[in-house]
Amino acid sequence: MERVLLYIFIAMTLITQASCTTESELISSNDPLAEYLAFGNIHNSMLEKTQEAIEARSTKGEEFNLEDWKELHKLQKEQVQYMDISDSQKVLFTNALDSHFEYYNIDNIWEKSYSSSSDNNKCEIISLINSLHASSIIDSFERDLLKKLSEYIIRQKNEPQFAILLAIEGLAAQWRNHYGIQLITKKGKFSAYIIGISLSSAQWWEENPESAAPQTRVAPWVYIDALGAIRSACYSAIQQQISSQMSGNVDWEQIAYSALAGAVISSTTGLKQVAAIAATILSEIFG
Repeated sequence: MERVLLYIFIAMTLITQASCTTESELISSNDPLAEYLAFGNIHNSMLEKTQEAIEARSTKGEEFNLEDWKELHKLQKEQVQYMDISDSQKVLFTNALDSHFEYYNIDNIWEKSYSSSSDNNKCEIISLINSLHASSIIDSFERDLLKKLSEYIIRQKNEPQFAILLAIEGLAAQWRNHYGIQLITKKGKFSAYIIGISLSSAQWWEENPESAAPQTRVAPWVYIDALGAIRSACYSAIQQQISSQMSGNVDWEQIAYSALAGAVISSTTGLKQVAAIAATILSEIFG
C-alpha cells in the first residue's frame, strides 16, 4: 500500500510541476530545535514505559504470545493518554501508532526501504525524500540532510562500531547553523522532527546499553529508530498531499506524530525482552 501511495504521489508531482554541538546545548530555550527535541523525549519516555511493562510481565514468569504482543501495542497507545499534550494530539499519535503497526516487522521495512535497488541512490527511501523535495514540502538543504542521515543509517547497519550519535549531532549542528536562531516558516520543520527524534533516540540507547538485544551492540538499534521516523513521516506527508490534490499544505503535527510513532514502534523491536520473542510473534502476525 505504501509503495502504491508513493507511485501516485510521484505521478501527481510530475503533473503539477513540469563544528558539532551537544544535545544539551541544542535544547536551550532560544534554540529552534528545542520543540523538536521534545518529541524525542516523548519517544524515550515511551521506551522506558514499555520496558517497565515487559519487565513486570517477565517478573511474574509470564511468557509472551500473539495476544500479549497486541497488549503491548495497546499499552503504548494507553500511555499516550497520560501525556501532557492536547486531546487532538493524542488522537494523532494513537492513530499513527495504529497506522504503522507493520513497523514491528523491521526486517520487512528495511527490505522495502533499501533493498529495492543495488544502487542506494535509487532505493525507495531516497525516492521518498526526492519526492518531498519535488513537491516543495522540504527544501534542498533538508533533502541533502535527510540523504546524509540515510547514508548514516546504512553505515550503522553495516558497521556497528560507527558513532552514529556523534554523526546525528553533527547534522543537528548543521541544521541549526543553516536555519538560524528562529524558524518562522515551514522550511526546516520536516527534518527538524526527524533529527529531534533520532538524536534523542541515539542518546537513550547510549545511556541504556542493558536494554539492547543481547546479540547486538547498543548502536545498531539507532538506525532502526531513525528509519522508522523518516519512513513514517514521508508517507504521512505523501498521503496528505494526495488528499489535498497537491495543494502544498500539510498538517505538521500529523507529520510529527507519524514520525514519532514510526520511531517508537521500531525502537520497541530493539528492546532486549521484545527481541527475544519477536521472531516467533512476527511470523504469526505477518506469515
